[in-house]
Amino acid sequence: VELTAARLPGADRAQSLSKRLGQILDRDASDAPATLGAEDSSMVDDLVWAREVRKALNDGLGAECLAAATLCEGISQLPEIGTLEKLKTSSESLRSELAELLAREDFHQVDSAIRQRKNDLAAMVESAAADFGKELRVYCDQQTDSIQATTEWSELPEADKSEFAARLHAVTIPEANDLPGIRSLMNKRLELEAEFTAVRAAVIARWQK
Repeated sequence: VELTAARLPGADRAQSLSKRLGQILDRDASDAPATLGAEDSSMVDDLVWAREVRKALNDGLGAECLAAATLCEGISQLPEIGTLEKLKTSSESLRSELAELLAREDFHQVDSAIRQRKNDLAAMVESAAADFGKELRVYCDQQTDSIQATTEWSELPEADKSEFAARLHAVTIPEANDLPGIRSLMNKRLELEAEFTAVRAAVIARWQK
């Protein structure tokens, strides 16, 4: 169950081992020494593997692997625009390496490699989130300047300009440092587009009165 929850391979192997052990116990365990003591017994290898996997999971590797898989999947689903496209492109090799490590049944033997690559990928996401936030702030400034440079704006009374300026400057960009944060910024971008479109239309409507 833990392997499946962490998106790791080996669940079938663990289930098979549990079933075989259960069969031995059902036979009053009289043949256990012969079965487990056989030098070429695959069950011995499975027991060693299960013990090492259990230790790795107890040490938190399962959570690390799940976080790594979630990062890889999340980045792959990002749209190919601006900063987000750069993140997808620059992390492609690292994500490929991680996917290969996570697909290994002996993933516990590459513990350090998984943790290091997961941390490197998380750092890339954090940097991209910060850059995406900056990108949105630049977008806001450009849209504000564009609206205030229109003929309609220049001919509005100062009171109206102040009203719309306050609305434009009320726009805020949340801080982000991870994938959920990036997704929030993506939603924020859509909200900003709608807001600037609405303000632009409102300025024109007020000017026409």
